[in-house]
Amino acid sequence: MAKTLKFAIEPVVKLAQHAMAAPERTFGYDVLFEPKHHKGGKVKEVDGWPDKANIDMATIGPALLLVKDQGVYLMSAGVGEPSPGVTYARESDPNNMDFDDWYSAAREIMGGDDTVITLFGLPQAILDSAVQGAEFLEVSVTQTSLSMGFTFPGPDEEQEQPSSPSVGLH
Repeated sequence: MAKTLKFAIEPVVKLAQHAMAAPERTFGYDVLFEPKHHKGGKVKEVDGWPDKANIDMATIGPALLLVKDQGVYLMSAGVGEPSPGVTYARESDPNNMDFDDWYSAAREIMGGDDTVITLFGLPQAILDSAVQGAEFLEVSVTQTSLSMGFTFPGPDEEQEQPSSPSVGLH
């Protein structure tokens, strides 16, 4: 069953702008296991682990990183100053929630291990949706997949309407 993380659009737009403008980029460990990001399309290993030096940086486009460690948050994969910081999910925000609450929510939604997931293509979708009036980015999480969508104000301003279609992981 999918669990949902909700991020306010305004701070997420700042992350997306940074990711789009950054001259260099980084990525999560998930990229290390994808042949399409390796030179020659083949994962090269060093001591039994994918070799980060074998990543073809030309394949690493603008992205956000979905991180689960002390809470669940988004950050820009762009390298460069000034950094826009991080934006926490409303469901797991250590700045605004008691420890037991954010910690339990993070484990329930994202699992027990710390993780970093690279979300390619998301920065442009965020910018486009913000222009159209999106209020939130929603990330639906299952044990095997992620999907993204946006919510827009409903006709009575209190009701939110999810967007369609969702943005995929890659």
